Amino acid sequence: MTGQHQPDTWLPDPRRSRAVLVGVSDYGHLEALPAVERNLDRLAELLTTPSLWGLRADDCTLLHNPQSAEEVLDAVNTAAGQATDALVVYFAGHGLLDNRDDLHLALPLASRKRLYRAVRYDDLRREVVETARNCRSKVMLLDCCYSGRAMQGAMGAPDVAEQARIAGTYLMTATAETSKALAPPGDDYTAFTGALIDKISTGIADGAELLDLETLFYHLRADLSARRLPIPQQRSRNDGSAIALVRNVAYRPAQAGVPAGTVTTGPAPAPAPPPPRLTPELRKLMELSPSATVDRLRTLHDDGDDKAADALLAAVGVHRTNQEIAALGMLLLREGRTRDFRALARHATHRPVPELLDLLRTLDVIGAADVARGFLEAVAAGPTGETARLAGVLRDEGLGRHLETLVGAALRLSPDVAARTALVGDLWVAGLRGEVDQFVQQVATELPSGEVLALADELRTAGREDASNRLYAMAEEPDDTHQPSGHQPSGHQAEGLTDDEIAELTRALRDANHEDAALHLLAVAVGSRPASSTLRLVDSLRDMGRPVDAVELLRVAAQRMRPTELGRLLAALEAQGRLTEWSTVMSGAGQRRQGDAAAVLAALGESGAVLTLDQIGDLIGDADEAALRSIVAGLEPPWDYGALAAVLQCIIGELGFNELRSLVQSLSHRDIRKVFYQAGRVGGPTLSAVIKALPPLNEAKLFEPTPTWPLGELLTNLRRFGHNGHADYVLIEASYTTIPPEVIAIVVQDLRRRGQDRDADYLIAEVVDKKWNFGHRYGRSAQELLEFVFALRAGEQDEEVRGVVDRVPQTRNADEIDEVKDLLEKAGLNDLARRMDGRGPVRDPRSRRRT
Repeated sequence: MTGQHQPDTWLPDPRRSRAVLVGVSDYGHLEALPAVERNLDRLAELLTTPSLWGLRADDCTLLHNPQSAEEVLDAVNTAAGQATDALVVYFAGHGLLDNRDDLHLALPLASRKRLYRAVRYDDLRREVVETARNCRSKVMLLDCCYSGRAMQGAMGAPDVAEQARIAGTYLMTATAETSKALAPPGDDYTAFTGALIDKISTGIADGAELLDLETLFYHLRADLSARRLPIPQQRSRNDGSAIALVRNVAYRPAQAGVPAGTVTTGPAPAPAPPPPRLTPELRKLMELSPSATVDRLRTLHDDGDDKAADALLAAVGVHRTNQEIAALGMLLLREGRTRDFRALARHATHRPVPELLDLLRTLDVIGAADVARGFLEAVAAGPTGETARLAGVLRDEGLGRHLETLVGAALRLSPDVAARTALVGDLWVAGLRGEVDQFVQQVATELPSGEVLALADELRTAGREDASNRLYAMAEEPDDTHQPSGHQPSGHQAEGLTDDEIAELTRALRDANHEDAALHLLAVAVGSRPASSTLRLVDSLRDMGRPVDAVELLRVAAQRMRPTELGRLLAALEAQGRLTEWSTVMSGAGQRRQGDAAAVLAALGESGAVLTLDQIGDLIGDADEAALRSIVAGLEPPWDYGALAAVLQCIIGELGFNELRSLVQSLSHRDIRKVFYQAGRVGGPTLSAVIKALPPLNEAKLFEPTPTWPLGELLTNLRRFGHNGHADYVLIEASYTTIPPEVIAIVVQDLRRRGQDRDADYLIAEVVDKKWNFGHRYGRSAQELLEFVFALRAGEQDEEVRGVVDRVPQTRNADEIDEVKDLLEKAGLNDLARRMDGRGPVRDPRSRRRT
């Protein structure tokens, strides 16, 4: 799944940057804030530290207890005129509101009756926005009561972030517009600034090298929320959130060899429960096949021994292989044993994250989507931190379908608003920001309007304005207290209207000759609505006798709908046989920006729609190489690989050989593998053309350890169409890759079924054999060999098991044979161990040289 645009982080040049830090600790009419002075000194120290940012001391102006607004505004004006890369303005002190709810930053002699002794926030903002117009980055940090009012202007004025729509504008405030900031007694710093100082001075573990402001915000928000302190807010425009003021002192470069799934971004994992104690009886039960395990569970439940059944499921979930767990889960669901399945899932999800990822990939290989969904729902029912942690790893590993299942289930299973908002916060900290916006909107349709409004408020405090506005519009009974100040009535009102109300309003505007207003209304309506809603709106217009308006709506939808929803609209029109309307939308969709084509094709693939090559060509348009790379990268497994295969055929038909080779060799290794696998599925001329365009075999890296598509199918088609060299190379790469034994077992079985015995024998030999290379022996250990035997047994591949055991003495010495026999006997596989009795071990060539 693709989130919203994430801009590149940049660290402004300290030589071309300025900072003004303003703090008021001594007040004549308000409570003193002694911590503010320490705020200023420590922030100045951090910003001028060379290893963090390195701002020159002369360029960092400190105003402690300034006596007049002019003193503050003059300092900001001077800094704004000098800064060309970054301007940072910070204020800590009391905040006051006037009778119009405008924010004032209190100076030492200010009070609620003496607001003329304060700095009007609008005046300060004007200096930052207007005077620093030639400055690339503008950052404002407000640590005061009611600082959230800085997000808005009074009396319905536009949002400050909207007024400041120039490059690199960012605003972070300590509180919401109606909340008071806190300076906990005895603390060195105020609550908000103290959290900011902590993150800057200690860094963020597993974070990037540069700490951008948005990342700082989400970690500050999580820390303050956990301490039940006021929640900060942020707003940014034009990549302002990507500004980094400091380097991350906790940054550690990625280490080679660290396996995927060990990412620790986000909340720390909770300790896993202790594994069940394996009694002799339990060890014996664990040797049962999946079907026998189900029978045993049935007997235990019939005898009323639910505790023993749960212990068995716990042992299986923790200790058995992924393939065995998958097989048992499928059987439990097939027989309607939901309680046992949930218990199995609960225990299996306590496995380490890398093992859980391998389990999900195994389930993908065997097509057990319902089992995967059940396991992810078990995670979602647990602590929000664990859910967020796994969600971040799924996103990083490209497992978007599982990510959507996990987060959607967690949002639906949250018991109340507080739990749901806590989950959203943990997901933000884990780096899922644009993704959270999309998931929340999908789930919001199933929630009461009050909970939708609460989620909208949560998104709004985090500066997710577009997402929060969509939620406000989705609420059944929106009210003025929840509508963001400065919203455009026509747009947000359109989003809040029903389909029939939109149709009626469009008719009225057309009748009154307000064509532009009617088009704007339709554009706003379809821009945030699902395909089903747009289709209902089209039908409403036709029922009103407005067929022209219905056609116009479809044309607008083709341009304004989200790409995924546009694909679903096209699929729905095709399924209903509405081919004329389908053609209208396709014609408009071909005029969208080329980057949208992948998302539209993906949605069509998900729905099972099949496009002709001409139709795909119309949708792709006259795409250049960069656009084609984007389309290939955007089409992800599993369900839209069919779309990628069709796109490949279309591209090959349009491009000459040189252009195709240039495109293929410009792709990432991952995308080259996607193209290769899909060409292998299509076969024929498409496969031949792609193979000719591939980089040299020693550079191609054609194999993935966890291929989305069965390896057997790819090898079969390569052999069938005469590309034996590439088939051999894939096998060689696979043999040198650490593939889970259950995946190898599945591949071997698939190859046998397809008649590819030679390739199956090769893979088995690579697993079993010990070989010599430059005077050294290498090969898999006895323990790894035992795991392969278990994987074959779980798949009821008994003949393969016997072949594996018989092959062991052919390439292993006496000690190695004895080690394998010992492990087989300890596992209770005495019949297999006896098969190696009397078979001569391989002689050691080095011993012959010594004699």
